[in-house]
Amino acid sequence: MSLIASPNEPLQKHLEDVTEEILTRFLPKRAKLLVKLLKPYGDVDSKSVEHAILYAGIFHDVGKAYEPFQKMLKETGKAPHHEIFSVFFSDMVLTKMRKDLKTIVLLAMAWHHSATRGTVLERIGGTTSKYLQDDSVKLNEYSKNMLFRILDSTFLKFKCGEEVSLSNIPEIITVNDARNLLDEMGKSLRKEKSNSYTIYFAALPLLTALQIADSKIAFENRKGETLPVHLRDITNLDAKRRIVQNLMRL
Repeated sequence: MSLIASPNEPLQKHLEDVTEEILTRFLPKRAKLLVKLLKPYGDVDSKSVEHAILYAGIFHDVGKAYEPFQKMLKETGKAPHHEIFSVFFSDMVLTKMRKDLKTIVLLAMAWHHSATRGTVLERIGGTTSKYLQDDSVKLNEYSKNMLFRILDSTFLKFKCGEEVSLSNIPEIITVNDARNLLDEMGKSLRKEKSNSYTIYFAALPLLTALQIADSKIAFENRKGETLPVHLRDITNLDAKRRIVQNLMRL
């Protein structure tokens, strides 16, 4: 049985479609903007920046490959706060990427659902155990091999992967692992805030691209069976309909 991103959407299709949307709609302009925003950290080549943008799409939902998320998706269609496990996964496998670029990718993934709900970085980790009621998520051997093949195929399709070590795929991620990584990222941002806050601002172009692409693809692939996660918080039905109509026109 294939890994899924939602009850009627294979994980591979979702990851590839979101990355394709980012590539065709956002990549050139966002890459140029990131090169400028990262100037305080030194010159960065455009190819590395382009790869970083693609990795946000490729990795944003890999946390769903783990149990209990696959079980939850098949039973309820929901995978609460899977994104923080995607962040930890990405931190482990992006071993050959510049630290500032890597941090931007991780921040975009960590916030791509929660930012629109006003959830601060630290609180994402704090709420995870309440929703999961598990101390860890696990990747069985079958799912690990399948995820390896999915990612390998996706790298080939989008001509990237040089910065990734798939041999580092974690088989078990504890809630504390994910929370500690978020805490470190939060402390780093708070420290930087007193200076230039460059990383935070550099993450925003990637975050918004990921949010738009993920919302649009989820709505299209799931044939309207579920609204993009942040639209669920909008109580005005007329406003919600207008947003959905606009997404479909993008």
